[in-house]
Amino acid sequence: MLLARTKTWLMVLAVWASGAAAVFAQPAEPSHWSPFGPSSIHYDLELFKPPDLSTYGDWPRPAEGMYFQYERLYYSISQPNRTDVGVPGGTETALINGVIQFDPTNQPTSEILETYHNSLDTGFLRADQTWGNRYDFGFIEDGQGWNVSILNLQDQIQTYQAGNFVAGQPLAGIAIVFRDPKNLMMGFVDTNNDTFDDDLNISGPITPFNRVPSVFGRPVQLIPGPISLPRNLDTNFDGLPDAYAGFTDFGDMVRLMPLFNQITIQNITSMNSVEVNRTWRYPPSHRGNIWTLNAGVRWMILRDAFNVTAVNSDTNTTGPTPVALPGTSFWNTSVDNNMFGPQIALRWDHTAARWDTFADMRFMAAINFQSTHLNGELGSGLSQIPDQNAGVPLNPINVPFEMVRTSFHSWQYDTEFAPVGELRVGVNYKLTQAIAVQGGYNFIIGGGVSRASRRVDYVLPALKILDDNKWDTFFTNGLSFGVTVNR
Repeated sequence: MLLARTKTWLMVLAVWASGAAAVFAQPAEPSHWSPFGPSSIHYDLELFKPPDLSTYGDWPRPAEGMYFQYERLYYSISQPNRTDVGVPGGTETALINGVIQFDPTNQPTSEILETYHNSLDTGFLRADQTWGNRYDFGFIEDGQGWNVSILNLQDQIQTYQAGNFVAGQPLAGIAIVFRDPKNLMMGFVDTNNDTFDDDLNISGPITPFNRVPSVFGRPVQLIPGPISLPRNLDTNFDGLPDAYAGFTDFGDMVRLMPLFNQITIQNITSMNSVEVNRTWRYPPSHRGNIWTLNAGVRWMILRDAFNVTAVNSDTNTTGPTPVALPGTSFWNTSVDNNMFGPQIALRWDHTAARWDTFADMRFMAAINFQSTHLNGELGSGLSQIPDQNAGVPLNPINVPFEMVRTSFHSWQYDTEFAPVGELRVGVNYKLTQAIAVQGGYNFIIGGGVSRASRRVDYVLPALKILDDNKWDTFFTNGLSFGVTVNR
């Protein structure tokens, strides 16, 4: 059996060797799949000899064989659509910022409430310019060949800061409206700093015999006996209630507004692309026009990140100023738009002496595999796990009653159709027979992408990825200048 197998393999090798020898023995002929097969191209290594400007046959001869092109890019990437930092268009009625002296016996609760809107949006973002590179290389012979193009744009980084960054300064009052379906921003407040939460639902004069809530924010309950006294009243004015009624007056709770004195926002955008094309170049016309058709596949990634850090430096939750989210809160969002699909391109060249004017149009019908990530933390100054037995109060004053320090991390995957069109126009000038310099203008426009700043769902207690805004458009354009070899 082993001998039979050995004979079989020896016969296969002999046939293969004889066939290969026959191929290599034949004269070299052009291959439509060059450079992977035999080629009749003979390269002229005199890169710096004067260009051949002959118009024999009424047209200049286009270069053949291997070619290379490098371009330095100066592009802008369009900013995402303007959106609020917070629930878009959100409003919230909550405790007025800076209330420190509230007299519940003389003021109605409405005097300490205010309607808030988001203080910031992404209107500061611009289509800033950034540098990049593009490399084109390939092979063409007898009008057919291959082309590979690689593009990368460096990070477009934009940073915005707002608020008060001086130590010891008061709260700047930058508001961010969150969705609060569980009413986690409700809390007891002590605005007059008497160590008791304010009675915000008082409904009448305070006397020893009425059953209305007292200024200490606890329900009144009469004490049985010859002299009936309400509990929770400070009858001897020692700063302490005479007796506790035994249950909490939740009607004294008020909504607290997340306010910050420092906000730092950073948006980072970048783009990369790789394409491989089969090339067909048609014979030049007598007027020097050359048409080239390309068909292949392309991968493009538009990466966008949106990072927010919000600081409330007033971490003294026992002080007279109510604090909704004390400490540092942050959320980082990133979206990778991975676009992949077939591409078709058409290039026009017009050659005259040393000059070549060109226009290159591309279209890709891509599927965008969107990958969205969100992580962060809210209220680092809050208790992480409320536990009365561990000495952490369940209902602290001047902070939310139920909201705790919360960390979150989430990921979402989506697919969208993403058409992408590109136009490159320019002109190059032959310095030598093989080397030319060129400059031009390029733009790329596409749809079906997602931007990080528009994918945040501002919901408590943990922010989530918004299942919307997955079909935005983008526009990239700018100038290019570079050098070509044998193209």
